[in-house]
Amino acid sequence: MNWIPARYVPTLIFLSALLVIPASGAVSAGDSAPAFSPSPSALSPGTLFPVHAILMTLGFLFFLAGALFPALRKGRHGWLFHHQILASAGTILSLFAFAAAYLMVGSFGGPHVRVPHAFLGILVIALIVATFLLGFFRTRLKPYTLQAIAAHRWMGRVLLLLMALTIVSGLFTAGLIG
Repeated sequence: MNWIPARYVPTLIFLSALLVIPASGAVSAGDSAPAFSPSPSALSPGTLFPVHAILMTLGFLFFLAGALFPALRKGRHGWLFHHQILASAGTILSLFAFAAAYLMVGSFGGPHVRVPHAFLGILVIALIVATFLLGFFRTRLKPYTLQAIAAHRWMGRVLLLLMALTIVSGLFTAGLIG
């Protein structure tokens, strides 16, 4: 039974490969520890910072591409499917980036929310979940379908702006700019 059209398989394989993050301290076959247990160095702040930054940047780019599909391809065959795939990938990547940030800050031993970047990050995650849910339930809220679609569009626009601002604030917080 072929429930995934063949033309989407490479995209799904690519998106699946993005979710596999190799640990820097991989366990060799001769060790007695299970292969899935991370070494202490795999969860160090120095390892998790680039993971967080790369996943969040990829999430932003997937959201941006997902937002451009309705704007540029609406009315053409498959635009909604591609929009959903790109936005879902952006959601998953961003949630993994949030988890990496949580682990990274926890490994420092300090409080989790102490800088503006953290507050913006929490707001971004809330907007991601709300935008995703509005998009998912847009046709399931029959009397409010048009309002749900309008709210989904505007929340998506605000999300993109807030994500860009959060990325810039993260670069300031990490000391990479300014």
